[in-house]
Amino acid sequence: MNDEILHIGIVDNDPLIPEALADILARSGAPVQVVWTATTGERALSMCESSKQLPEVVLTDLAMPQMSGLQLAALVQERFPGITVVGMSAFDTSSLDSNEADAGFRGNDMPAVVPAAVPKDAPTVELVHALGRAARIRSAMEWDGGESARSPLSDMEIRVMRLYAKGRTTDAIAHQLEISPESVKTYMKRVYAKFGVHSRAEAVSICVREGIVR
Repeated sequence: MNDEILHIGIVDNDPLIPEALADILARSGAPVQVVWTATTGERALSMCESSKQLPEVVLTDLAMPQMSGLQLAALVQERFPGITVVGMSAFDTSSLDSNEADAGFRGNDMPAVVPAAVPKDAPTVELVHALGRAARIRSAMEWDGGESARSPLSDMEIRVMRLYAKGRTTDAIAHQLEISPESVKTYMKRVYAKFGVHSRAEAVSICVREGIVR
């Protein structure tokens, strides 16, 4: 059992999702290193074959065009038996339907090729723990959340603030996080209330000063 760094690959047909997750994990201080990202199952398999560092876990969207996450997981299991695949979905992973159900995934009847799944909006700590359990890497399984766990903001509030700090619009943030623009605004209002400010610029400034975003 490796108790140090967990190496992962991230797959999602929306290129913003792997970018956002890699950024969040890097900034969180979690014992997780993203060794590559991909936007298709085919590209993910190619990265597994060519990357100098083979990931212990591949985190993949379950609903992707052409090659679904489940199809990718089956091929990864066949070609790279040392890699575990963890699924992620915008749907409730306890009762998935639509594309995931069509692909053979339904609720707790998880196919052996995908032993675990997490929501795309899962808190960072929850995501890291799920990845750690999949790879049996204790440092990730027991990670306490680092500085982000001591932040006054929730995980989603931090994600929204990081994207605003990068200059993203409300609509762009909503698309990237797969929530509604109204939800983005709600998270922002909560940040205002927690910091006692009345503008986005003030909120971003405090987040930068406190090291919540960089």
